[in-house]
Amino acid sequence: MTQLHPWQAGYAVRRDWPDGTHELVGFQAAPVEAARFLQRDRWYWRRGPLRPRAWDVVLVSRRDFELHAVRHDCRSPDCPRSFTPEPDRLPRSTGEFVESGE
Repeated sequence: MTQLHPWQAGYAVRRDWPDGTHELVGFQAAPVEAARFLQRDRWYWRRGPLRPRAWDVVLVSRRDFELHAVRHDCRSPDCPRSFTPEPDRLPRSTGEFVESGE
């Protein structure tokens, strides 16, 4: 994982639970790495009796990610929501974007 300063943005996976709470897990510097974490996390939870309702990759600073870790049972509406790149651009593993025709 690339080392980021606390104020720099990265990507995390937001797990939304059936009771309305959510948590942020798997902080990464690149959106591709966060998406890979999301896939592994989904696979991990696939057969459990209690499963997250939804997963999303979100854009968040390292500092906010670390602060959120101590917010158990968070229901705050101002927490980050889904990160969706522009549809004609694809993320590289470096976190840069390239046009889909390249």
